[in-house]
Amino acid sequence: MTLQSDAHCFVCGEKNPHGLHVKFEVDRTARAIRASHTFSKIYQGYAGRVHGGMLTLLLDEAMVKLAYELSLPALTGEITVRFPAPLFTGEPILVHASITRADRRIVVAEARAEKKGGVVVAEARARLFRRKGASSSAP
Repeated sequence: MTLQSDAHCFVCGEKNPHGLHVKFEVDRTARAIRASHTFSKIYQGYAGRVHGGMLTLLLDEAMVKLAYELSLPALTGEITVRFPAPLFTGEPILVHASITRADRRIVVAEARAEKKGGVVVAEARARLFRRKGASSSAP
């Protein structure tokens, strides 16, 4: 299976009119990525609280996009997410992700989302399965 980007990724795709349009910054030396984002009310679960699925989506994208940017094209095979504190709509967050291990078949990555004051609202760990023949452009 070949993985290709057509700029319509829901999280970072510039051509997706309904997407989040998150802009990521990659630090190849540190094998890390970061982005900031603020979710509006349309992404809430309970009144005023950002839906956990949206936070999971953002953390997953950060880890997979970083793998692509480091020429380790992969798909998420397993992800575990914790939500130690709530995130309210309109609150800005900073997302960080890093690769902790990579071998021929598997990439292990970690990500976290923090709001003001360094309060962690979500943290994830994932096993990404590498794909041969994938495009070098990120989703």
